[in-house]
Amino acid sequence: MTSIYALRPHPVEFNKVWVNIYDTLNKILSLQAVDRQTWSFSFSDIYFLCVAVPESQCTRLYNSVKECIQSHVQRVLQNLLAMSDESLVAEYHKRFFNCLFSYMNNQLMRERRNAESQLLYADPDDAFVYKEIGMLAFEIWKDDLIVPIKDRLVKLLLELIEMDRRNVDTRVVDIRDVILSFVAVTDRYSSANEILQGIQISPERSRPLIKFYEEIFEEPFLQMTRGYFQILSTVEFADLNCSEYMKKVLQIKEEEQERASRFLHFTSREKVEHLTSEILVEMQKERLDSVCRQMIEHESLADLRNMYYCLKPVPNGFSVLLNELSGFIKSTGISMVINANANNDPNDFVSSLHDCQSRFSSIVKDVFNNESDFIASLDKAMELVVNYRSEERQISKASERVNRFIDSILRKSKVNWSESEMEAKLKMALVIFRYIEDKDVFEKYYSKLFASRLIMNNSASREMEEQMIKKMKEACGYEFTNKLSRMFTDIGLSEELTKEFNEHLDCHDSKTVQSSFLILQSAAWPISSDHSSEQFTLPSELELPMLKFDEFYREKHHGRKLTWINHLANAEVRLNYLDRSYIVTMTVEQYALLLNFENQDQSTIGELAGRSGVSVPMLIKALRGLVDGNVLNCSDQELDENSPILLNLTLSNKRLRFKITAPLSQKSVKETQRVIDTVQQDRKLCIECVIVRYYFFHITGCIEKTGIQATSIAFPKLENAFLTMVVNQTKARFLPDISTIKQCISQLIEKLYMQRTDDYEEYQYLA
Repeated sequence: MTSIYALRPHPVEFNKVWVNIYDTLNKILSLQAVDRQTWSFSFSDIYFLCVAVPESQCTRLYNSVKECIQSHVQRVLQNLLAMSDESLVAEYHKRFFNCLFSYMNNQLMRERRNAESQLLYADPDDAFVYKEIGMLAFEIWKDDLIVPIKDRLVKLLLELIEMDRRNVDTRVVDIRDVILSFVAVTDRYSSANEILQGIQISPERSRPLIKFYEEIFEEPFLQMTRGYFQILSTVEFADLNCSEYMKKVLQIKEEEQERASRFLHFTSREKVEHLTSEILVEMQKERLDSVCRQMIEHESLADLRNMYYCLKPVPNGFSVLLNELSGFIKSTGISMVINANANNDPNDFVSSLHDCQSRFSSIVKDVFNNESDFIASLDKAMELVVNYRSEERQISKASERVNRFIDSILRKSKVNWSESEMEAKLKMALVIFRYIEDKDVFEKYYSKLFASRLIMNNSASREMEEQMIKKMKEACGYEFTNKLSRMFTDIGLSEELTKEFNEHLDCHDSKTVQSSFLILQSAAWPISSDHSSEQFTLPSELELPMLKFDEFYREKHHGRKLTWINHLANAEVRLNYLDRSYIVTMTVEQYALLLNFENQDQSTIGELAGRSGVSVPMLIKALRGLVDGNVLNCSDQELDENSPILLNLTLSNKRLRFKITAPLSQKSVKETQRVIDTVQQDRKLCIECVIVRYYFFHITGCIEKTGIQATSIAFPKLENAFLTMVVNQTKARFLPDISTIKQCISQLIEKLYMQRTDDYEEYQYLA
């Protein structure tokens, strides 16, 4: 060996040095031990060959190494060919070491190094390409050893994998190493070779190239696996019912994925999974689809979960399952709605629908992992259920029922809900609210009931009222709850104003009945001042504080006018003529009638009508509440003009404070129809606004672009795109039908906002 006595380049006799390098190289290739001193001297020998003078020995060393590797591979090949099948796989794979020749790789003809590849070196004088030693070894191993025995080797590998499927013990390490060697021999070589040839490598191909692996092993493996799966599905699993079949399929999928992880390159795992789904699931899909309805109806959750995992990898695999689930939700929910409508119970309506939604939502979560397709199917089905109507043109009863339910929770009643109970109940209502299509109908009902609770001071919790408005604002936006928020603000401002008024009276020593006043914005509150053409004559005790407050308000707010809505006012009356004092809340109309008995104990309805100046029918309605509340007595079952009315001097009540129920007016009985009529009119106005706004913006845009002063611009007649635009603009509050849109077009023509063109094929907006 050459001793390390100087690093200065000097003449070197190649054959003498090569003998030592050759001996070390053979030991490395044969996986024999190399002592540390020999290893160090080999590095030095290679260095001095590469820097030898007068001429570098790099090229000669490279060719000698190549011949050495080729000789070694040929010896290995001859040994493998002579071995039996049982020993071939175990003896196949050998490792190569590249670090010994790292200096030669770095020094080998620096001027020949390819700018794009650190593995290939091109000789400018000839077409020969020098390869990095490790890369060279892999190429020789691939061409001179793998290719000659590939058929026999791959056959043995497939047999070993088949044995593993039959739970026969195999040498896992040998199988995996041999298979992955097909990737190792082409990993760097293919990439570098493509660079040398000027081929652009895409980012997708920047990962290890596996073409040789796919051709030599993966394709035969997948073909064998396909046959194995076909036998399973048509023979071994043929007699199993669907429930047992799905369990077996999932078991096979898990086993094959685990086997692919143990034996194959990672890129093969997805292909194995796809093949499993194709043969065992997709080709048996009709069989699985046929039992979907039965499993859903019986709520066989375990089977449905297995079906979900089986069908998930299959393209469009959930189509039948989604349809069956949606159909079952619809039929179940609609039957609940019909029963609840028959009972006419808002609590039953909301509770039933909430139970239905919770039940299927749990299934979607626990069985189908909240898959987006299943969530969308559930929402679509529940939307149809909640908005179910027996007649197509009929407005759904959901808005009214949910509002009545909310009102029963938020209104003071005999049931004292705790805050947590109220919150849970309101959360149920909000779940149903989100599915309601006719948000405008819901808003009409809610504003009326909300106004009633605020005006009558019957709200059970101001905090819960605010929380409810906040939740609806989150669901539908600011515009939906704008008026509700203004109503809430009016109550707070009215309380402050009443306090100021009472302080004002105290300062001026004005003696009046203790009063409180609500100042309501007419645009925000869903009430009308036109209660009836017939009005009770207000008692002077009530009229005086009203006049004083009107005067106080005008001084505080110049230019504003108050319109009094007396039919919504309440009075608290203390009854002092009984054995104990009672405080009774009643309407102002009832209070005005009760004052007639301050100096007498008996009167007739006709006499009361003459004093109050209203008709007998209107008077009877007002008296009915006082009679039903036992404040007044009447012996006649049917009240008429001659019916005697007596003051009940023996009135007794368990509660010292109670309320007289106001009689239902004709308008209250027809409240639902009036809301519907109002909503229909508001919808038409909304659609007209959308159409006019659409045309106006188009005209404005045309004028800005062209600079012309146009008074009218023609647009196409109703088309799908235009109808879609109208629906998109209004669907947040309601879904308009085509006939209503056409009616709105006709009304706009009558109002001279639009006109038809001469050819009758276009509409023209009149600016």
